[in-house]
Amino acid sequence: MSFNNFSFKLIFNILFFTFTIILLHLSIILQANSNDNKDKLFFQSLRFDESYMRAGPGKRYPIKWIFLYKGLPVKILDNYENWRKIEVHDGTKGWMHKSQLSKNRTIIFITDTTLYNKPKNDASILANIEISSIMELKNCDDNWCKVYSNEHNISGYIYIETIWGENAK
Repeated sequence: MSFNNFSFKLIFNILFFTFTIILLHLSIILQANSNDNKDKLFFQSLRFDESYMRAGPGKRYPIKWIFLYKGLPVKILDNYENWRKIEVHDGTKGWMHKSQLSKNRTIIFITDTTLYNKPKNDASILANIEISSIMELKNCDDNWCKVYSNEHNISGYIYIETIWGENAK
């Protein structure tokens, strides 16, 4: 009996030790992945015409702001479960449920600017864009971004310095 009792304890200790080592490794891997994600800021946009920014990650936190513009770009700063800490172009920060966010790439103009038909200083002018206008972002190269307005059915190029909502700056 004492041999069986010793074998049981030995097997139990080996399994317990192995399980502990596996959990420790998983914890280290998950923490490393979490830290990697925090270093990679990215942009999304508001999915609805009415979106709620809260003081913290949960419905128990008060609503700080109600945004009334679908497509407004937001910078994702952090996440907690289904909540994202976001920042908007004026520096306002808060938490929003991920269901209120879209992966559509949009930009907001931080100054009045000009929309060109080509990414060149001497290109033809297509339109004048007012500050706070929002457009879809197609792509950016060097100092230029190609944008599109579904509302006005127009696309063209703008200087990257005139927008907020793109990592290329």
